Amino acid sequence: LWAVSGLMHPLMTNVRPAVKTQASPTHILPASELRQGMPLTTVLRKAGIPQFFKMHLIQMDSSWYYQVLASDQMTDVPRYFNLHTGQELIGGNRLYAVHLARHFLGDDSDLTIVPEPIESIKTITHYTAPYTYVNRLLPVEKVSFVRGDQIAIYVDTHNSQFAFALDHHRATFNQFFGWFHTWSWMDSLPSLKVAIIALILLMALFTASLGIYLTIKTRSKKNSEN
Repeated sequence: LWAVSGLMHPLMTNVRPAVKTQASPTHILPASELRQGMPLTTVLRKAGIPQFFKMHLIQMDSSWYYQVLASDQMTDVPRYFNLHTGQELIGGNRLYAVHLARHFLGDDSDLTIVPEPIESIKTITHYTAPYTYVNRLLPVEKVSFVRGDQIAIYVDTHNSQFAFALDHHRATFNQFFGWFHTWSWMDSLPSLKVAIIALILLMALFTASLGIYLTIKTRSKKNSEN
């Protein structure tokens, strides 16, 4: 069963939620608008931010914002300041997470359709069973939508990146794969898990060696009889 579940690797690329794009949003800030904006130094001084680690200019709902990350600490949340007024956008990171999730899902492409309602927004700071280490990006925001497929879009707001998408089909597939191939149900007993895997490998090695030995011995016996 473990070997058969390993054959599911190629299927993992096909069993994935349908998203419109994984490309980050691209917007061109006109030079005239940048000149009319409040200088970053002024914005930071008024906000009481003496220094910063990273800054991006991002567009959200037709407005431009300074996205400021004060440090490289994983727990640090970006803050958003309006380019023209310098006013901080309260809850800006959650709003930007939703903005990105709708972009990747394609929920913002048709203004005549009512956007999908949001079920929850959760900050992910460590790898979990649904969001594993293979995704590489942390921290991320998990934006869950109220839909029949229970889709959730994971986004990296620090870099405006798509991280992962998960619906109930992919979740069921991942659970089966984790149970029968990576043995995720034994993650709480790592020593026992390693011991069992080592025992299986030794048994496989012994079986292969025994097969080679018997093959050579049988051929030698046939040659001696001839």
